[in-house]
Amino acid sequence: MYYPINYGYIEGVMAPDGEEQDAYILGVNEPVCKFTGKIIAIVYRKDDIEEK
Repeated sequence: MYYPINYGYIEGVMAPDGEEQDAYILGVNEPVCKFTGKIIAIVYRKDDIEEK
């Protein structure tokens, strides 16, 4: 699956689905292995048990 944004997870933060919390990294146009940043928004999805 292709995502036009960086998509990964927050290590050590568990989400309601039992997996680590998913996260989008906006404004970084190349794949990254690690990222340190600030949460600026939460995406609430009606068809998913967890937020992004």
